[in-house]
Amino acid sequence: MTEFLIHLNFWNRDKLLFLSNTKKNEAPFEQYRKMSLNNYKVQIATAYPPVREVSTQRGTTFRADIHTEERIRKKAYLKLLKTEDVAKEILCATLARKLHLPIKQAYYVNVDPSFVQGKSGNIHNLAFGLEEDIFPARHLTSIQLSTEILKWSSAVACAVFDEWIVNGDRLPKNLMFVSNGEYWLIDHDEALPKSAQVACYSNSSLLQLLSKDMSEIELYGLRRKAIGFIQEYMEIDWEEILDLVCYKELHSSPIYFLDHIEFLRKRAALMEQVITKSLGIRQQEMNFSVKEKSNNGSKK
Repeated sequence: MTEFLIHLNFWNRDKLLFLSNTKKNEAPFEQYRKMSLNNYKVQIATAYPPVREVSTQRGTTFRADIHTEERIRKKAYLKLLKTEDVAKEILCATLARKLHLPIKQAYYVNVDPSFVQGKSGNIHNLAFGLEEDIFPARHLTSIQLSTEILKWSSAVACAVFDEWIVNGDRLPKNLMFVSNGEYWLIDHDEALPKSAQVACYSNSSLLQLLSKDMSEIELYGLRRKAIGFIQEYMEIDWEEILDLVCYKELHSSPIYFLDHIEFLRKRAALMEQVITKSLGIRQQEMNFSVKEKSNNGSKK
């Protein structure tokens, strides 16, 4: 009980410290989100007991305290996965943060097998960690999502990102609702499947929800918004990304990223047609100029 109270006091202290520094005219979550997205580099941490199992969908997920290299204590969710799957989660999280999408800080976490009843996702005893939010977060039902998601300012950006990384697994379980129409992205273990083709479309669940019941003209409006985000993918410095994701203690770590990076680099150049196909748009472009010209001619 004493250990639990100590941990709880640290947690409440961090929350109170943040709230005391919140600007008067800015919502607490929005300021917190900006602060939490400042660091793109994947951090290194060590898990400390108790390490509690919370899910066993793919790999095994635990909740635990972690200590960073700077000896800062955080609460995080840990996933015991194969090394290549840890790398995939790391890459997707880093790209999302680099693109200013809402995802928490990612970690390589060293986990002593004795803390997890001997379970291990890989021979390095290395887990993927995602920092826990200081604000309560929850899943929304499919019915709630169908109305609430339209209020989310980052919905289109995240939907296009999912299509780029071939992630059709966002809704409903891999999107956490926080407050005021804001969300955190979680879990990318279904992204970047080995079977994916560069020009394929993933049938992104988020994109499909946003485009549901849209007219042809509305679909073109959504496509225009999507193309604006695609340009950012073309400008990514992949050498910088590789530097951000590689784990210095795992000397072979670049080999887990290079194939995915090459896939995403090539796919970025094809994303306009991928989005067009995913949205089910029947024409490649609508010739408004012809329509406008004919209207002008009729006026004469």
